[in-house]
Amino acid sequence: MGYRENGYANLLFPSIGGIAAKKRPSLVFNYINNGVDTNLFRPTTDLKQARNQLSLPSDKIIFIWAGAFIQRKDPLCWVKAIKKMKQENLFFVFCGEGPLLEKCRKELNHCDNVLFTGYTPQLKAYLQAADVYVSSSRSEGLPCAVLEAAACGLTLLLTNIPQHQYIFQKGMGLLVPSGTPNAFYYAVQRLEKTTELNTKEKRYLYIENNFSNYAMSRSYQKIYTKSLRMN
Repeated sequence: MGYRENGYANLLFPSIGGIAAKKRPSLVFNYINNGVDTNLFRPTTDLKQARNQLSLPSDKIIFIWAGAFIQRKDPLCWVKAIKKMKQENLFFVFCGEGPLLEKCRKELNHCDNVLFTGYTPQLKAYLQAADVYVSSSRSEGLPCAVLEAAACGLTLLLTNIPQHQYIFQKGMGLLVPSGTPNAFYYAVQRLEKTTELNTKEKRYLYIENNFSNYAMSRSYQKIYTKSLRMN
């Protein structure tokens, strides 16, 4: 997505610019990130209450996966990783629906520490009640779900696709190769032993400063102001 004016190409995601720059090297590219509502998506002030309202365990590390159960999102990769985990202090939430949902349910039907919510209008509440957000996607745009999770302060466990790398900063969690259940499994073991689960406010501030609605608005204003001065 994007538009062009006065020799500038103003694009909504830099990967598009990388492709376009090869074809039109004379253009200067500006990037406008997606923005999320950081007044709505922010860390909860009462984690225990947030979990009680959703009947989630208060004494476990909660991982949440949210999205469409489709091949591109590769939920089965995360499911296979969960099947390897034996820790009693972990709990896994899946939000969403799609053609792979029932297959995922069947794979984990023996697990009593897994919740499939199906479609839910309470995604924000589930994010605020969780500790770690997981994305096993093989490809994405600029994923708003990841931005919303980070705004809620969650540690991120993501595939190392370019779109995730663009969002990711040191201290936000871990990146792993896509399509590798073993990598997800070992990443969970590492996260259990780190202090990264306790830096929710830092993640919120990073999203607020770089990927909020306000940040997106500032980017548009900057480009429009620059264009007006050139006319």
